[in-house]
Amino acid sequence: MAGITNRKKFVIGFWVIFALLFIVCHKFLASIILDYQRRPAVETEEAYQLMRQYQQSVLIFYKQYHRCPVMTDKSLIIHKVEAYHYVKTIRFLEDPATKMCFINAVMRKDTPSKVVKGRLLIIAYDTNKPNDNWHCYTNIESKYTVSPCRDRPLPQSFLHIVQQYELSIKDD
Repeated sequence: MAGITNRKKFVIGFWVIFALLFIVCHKFLASIILDYQRRPAVETEEAYQLMRQYQQSVLIFYKQYHRCPVMTDKSLIIHKVEAYHYVKTIRFLEDPATKMCFINAVMRKDTPSKVVKGRLLIIAYDTNKPNDNWHCYTNIESKYTVSPCRDRPLPQSFLHIVQQYELSIKDD
C-alpha cells in the first residue's frame, strides 16, 4: 500500500509541475507575441509624435514667410539634430499646386518591424483652410499604424512630391 501512495503522489506532483510549467511557458510566449504585434504601432507612434512636435514651427514659418518650409529651411525649424530609434529622417516638403505643407517621416530600413521598414508617414497642412487643420497619411497598412493615420492612404500627389524630392537629392 505504501508503494501505491508514493506512486500516486509522484504522478499528482508530476502533473502539477507540468501544468505550472505549461502555464508559465504559455504566458511567456504570449507576451513575446503581443510585443511583436504591438511593435509596428510603437514605431509609427514615434514618427507621428516627432512630426507633431514640428507642427507649430511650420505654422509660424508659414505665417512669417507666406510659404511652406522646404528642406533648405529645415535648420530654422529643427534647431537640434536628434537620433531617432525608428525614424530615418524628418522632411519638410510642399505641394506648390495645392499649397499644402508636409511634414514627412521616413522610417528606418533597419527597424525591427518589416511592415514599417522604409515606409512613410506624412502630416499635411492645407494653407487654403484657415483653421490650421492637419491630416495624417501613410503607406503603412492601417492595422500597424497610429489611429490618426488609419485608413488614410498616401495620395498620389503626395507620393509624387516625395519621389521628386528623392530624385533631386540623388542627382546632387
